[in-house]
Amino acid sequence: MADKVNGMGSAKGAGFVVGIVVIAPLFILLRFLNPTVVVDIDDRKMTIRQKGKQDLMIHFNAIDRLELNVKNVNRLDIYDKQNNLLVYLQPNNQPQILQPIINNIVNATGFHAIRGSRKIMGNKIDTLLYSNRVVSPVPAHSLQSNK
Repeated sequence: MADKVNGMGSAKGAGFVVGIVVIAPLFILLRFLNPTVVVDIDDRKMTIRQKGKQDLMIHFNAIDRLELNVKNVNRLDIYDKQNNLLVYLQPNNQPQILQPIINNIVNATGFHAIRGSRKIMGNKIDTLLYSNRVVSPVPAHSLQSNK
């Protein structure tokens, strides 16, 4: 292979070979690691579809709270009334799609927003907790600033 690269005679040729051999498989691997997730929402429930997995249906009356940006940036965690994580959504390429999902759930359930913030790598990130409880059972570290 080195003879072929030397035969090309330029850095462009070597870059092309590296691109084909190394970078192309990375894009294919990322496609499998981040599968497409489809979220359908109606007035009482949401259905999450993912290729290779069984559909997950979550009724809004089973949801206790929503957490946005608490554990990771652009991650929406949905918890049930027993404090179990039902599902998390973390769209890496289009984080703006989380807001319509949150709005539909909040409008159907009447949740109230509790704002907080945390620091991640020196940047202040706004966190949001949606719940219909007056006092939230969320751990104190979730709403405090992490350094």
